[in-house]
Amino acid sequence: MNHKSEVAFTKIINYLRRSRKDEEREKRTGEDTLSEQKALMTNVLDGMGIPYTQKQEIGSGDKISTRPVFQEIINELKNGIYDAIAVKEISRLGRGSMSDMGVIYDLIIEHRIYIITPYKIYDPKNESDLRQIRFEMFLSREEFESIRSRMIGAKHTYSMQGKFMGGNSAYGYDVDEQKMILIPNEEKAKIVRLIYELYNNGLNGGRPKGIRSISTYLSKMGIKTASGKSTWTIGAVKNILTNPVYKGEIRYRTTQSKNGKKTARPEDEHIIVKEAHEAIVSEELWETTQSKMKSVKKKPSLNENQEEKELTGIVRCAACGYKMTANLYTRHWKKKNGEISTRYVERVRCSNYYTNDCGSLEYRSVEEALVEAMYQFSNIDIEQYRKLYDSIFSESDNNIEVYDVISTNTEKELKALQNRLDFVYEKYESGIYDDNEFIKRRDKLEDEIKKIKSVQSSSLPANNNEDNLKITLKDFSSLLLNAYEIYKSASEDKNFKLCNQILKNVFDDVTVGIIDKGNRAEDAKFNIDVVFNKRYFKDN
Repeated sequence: MNHKSEVAFTKIINYLRRSRKDEEREKRTGEDTLSEQKALMTNVLDGMGIPYTQKQEIGSGDKISTRPVFQEIINELKNGIYDAIAVKEISRLGRGSMSDMGVIYDLIIEHRIYIITPYKIYDPKNESDLRQIRFEMFLSREEFESIRSRMIGAKHTYSMQGKFMGGNSAYGYDVDEQKMILIPNEEKAKIVRLIYELYNNGLNGGRPKGIRSISTYLSKMGIKTASGKSTWTIGAVKNILTNPVYKGEIRYRTTQSKNGKKTARPEDEHIIVKEAHEAIVSEELWETTQSKMKSVKKKPSLNENQEEKELTGIVRCAACGYKMTANLYTRHWKKKNGEISTRYVERVRCSNYYTNDCGSLEYRSVEEALVEAMYQFSNIDIEQYRKLYDSIFSESDNNIEVYDVISTNTEKELKALQNRLDFVYEKYESGIYDDNEFIKRRDKLEDEIKKIKSVQSSSLPANNNEDNLKITLKDFSSLLLNAYEIYKSASEDKNFKLCNQILKNVFDDVTVGIIDKGNRAEDAKFNIDVVFNKRYFKDN
């Protein structure tokens, strides 16, 4: 159908997205419904003779919050970039929550947005058109609720029978698509049993291993994770040790979503089916594991909710490149005379800890070495200074500037995060992630991308004027000595936050490599490499 061009709008945005029916059809037939939709709308809009832009949504979320492209379009409509939106049918705008319907309807009225479909143009100033828009929204919303109700009912019925209704099966299991039950993948099931054995009995009759130690062991052995990665995280091991699926039990309706956050459901709403499938570990072993995990006292370690320490976010492990974090705890032991002795322990350890050269060191030894570096460099002679000046400020091709290093690293991180974000959208589009899981993963990755972009922009130099890079030996020594004196004073006052800020100002990168891991009687030996923060010297 060709619409006449005698209309009150001049800028059109064509919004393309799959419906749930489209997705189901694609799975059955392999057809590309989005391309069909694009061809249909292109034919309609070309016939109008008005410039238009097309944007397509990757996923098929029923809520505005799960559709980033539509969120962007809403802002563009509010800002007057477009005064009409074209869709295959009104339900493509959304049919989720009533509040979303209100947002869309208010937008149409307040900003006088025309809606273009292949069969009709809806005028926001025409009461009859508005009545039809409300009716279409109501029908699509009721259809959505009806479909959702049937799906929930079917899922509830199947789950009561012990059928597997999840997306991805737990590590160690495959899914029998016909019977809808989990079946052990014997190769991976052996790894699951190994994890339980290591945690409860150790290796070959040795001491039982902790979760971190198990993750390190699996990584060193080259065993792949569920996603095919070579590095096992603490969380992945813990999930295996706590998941009741491994004792043959299926649990559904244990959580619910409220305002986009997952919360626990009341226990009387849980669906728990025992012996739903073949167990990988015995129920007795699983219960023993849970009891042991509850009895283990967690050692306090530095996290973002605790007071900031001197080395927070500064030191990297030379072996793997991961950040090293503070590990602070009180050690108790019994003397020969029966007396209990205690000692407060401060260590800094690799947060990844999966290579043979990763490890932990005395916290104060690393801090003192870094502070000593400040003092030593404040007393260098002219020849040493010239070499150091070249390494910090040289503009030659052989010396990469600090902000170039930062830019290169952040670009790599941004690319990796964008690939992960694309992967999340892909999994959502294929139905593996539900709305809540998609939102959680998407928001987390987008937050990380924003943080890195912020660091990237703050790391760029204000200008490249060579005069700004000139700094004398006297100035250089004075700045370092001043930083050293302030640090010592702040340390005496236990102002750890200021100490941390000084180190971050002076050093752009600190890498610690363990030479000898030492033992209980003698601490590990290490070397420390530093890269000075070019901007600190330039700006001061």
